[in-house]
Amino acid sequence: MFYRIRSFRAIVRTTFIEAIQEPAALLVLLTAVCVTSVAPLFHFHAFGEEGRLARDGGLASLLVFGLALGCAAAGAAVHRECASGTAAAALSKPVGRGVFLTAKYVGILLVCGLFWISVTAATLAAEAAADRTVVVGDSWDRLPDVRLRQWAIFAPLAALAVAGLLQNRRRARFGVATFLLVPAALLLTVLASGFWSHAGVWGPYTLRLNLRLIPVALPLFFALALLAAWSAALAVRLPTGAVLLAGAAILGAGLAADTWSAGAPAASLRGVLAGLFPNIQHYWLADALARGGTVPWSYIGRAAALAAAGCALALSVGVGLFRTRDID
Repeated sequence: MFYRIRSFRAIVRTTFIEAIQEPAALLVLLTAVCVTSVAPLFHFHAFGEEGRLARDGGLASLLVFGLALGCAAAGAAVHRECASGTAAAALSKPVGRGVFLTAKYVGILLVCGLFWISVTAATLAAEAAADRTVVVGDSWDRLPDVRLRQWAIFAPLAALAVAGLLQNRRRARFGVATFLLVPAALLLTVLASGFWSHAGVWGPYTLRLNLRLIPVALPLFFALALLAAWSAALAVRLPTGAVLLAGAAILGAGLAADTWSAGAPAASLRGVLAGLFPNIQHYWLADALARGGTVPWSYIGRAAALAAAGCALALSVGVGLFRTRDID
């Protein structure tokens, strides 16, 4: 039992390290963070709520780029190791195929967790830095938080510089160091924004972040966990490109699930597909924040339970596919 636990932890750690040092994973992370941070510069209308476009854009980046990251990590962690023979070496020890695939999935999930922290922090910064109506002297004016915008853009660059320095001085892996430093730098940025007002005036610390965003971003992490589970399951048989296409198809079907599965009998094909494929609309709650709305934590708990059941189903399918595959 203790050997299996150590083997499980070793596979999780190896998967996590190998996934975050992939150039594609780092490129997806930096692209998502930069798109989220820069997007408010091109928002010229508030549409009735200040900061809403920045918030919705960040949540959309979290879902779309998270799908790409999860599919790429699953393809590299599962299919490539099965094709190269690395999986055969691991399975030659007392590690079952189900344990192997589950450990691979947990490693991928940790990568998605770091990605979620980074993009959520960037979204908080983008929304807080969006144009606001503030008092300037004796008049009202619409101003962005220029300092926070600059710091949010500078944070990933600082993480890259520190990672390069660590690689040069300590022989640290550049990709691993950058992937770990980017969320830390963004979190420090959004927390430091409380030391000045929206107009840029320094003063006592005041938390200016919209914390109502957290319970809206959490279900998107559950959606990423579901998509990563299906990606890991399909990567047993499919290469990375095909896994990415399949993941995009699952995401598209999940976003339109309310349309094609409405009123479907349980015994019909549509009913079976509605039970198999995740309904992403259950996890996309951006509209709930409109006009000061909130998402109850009881709903977050139910969404987590639903996502856990969906992940278990996907991994069960993956284990079934894995058992019928010959590993050379």
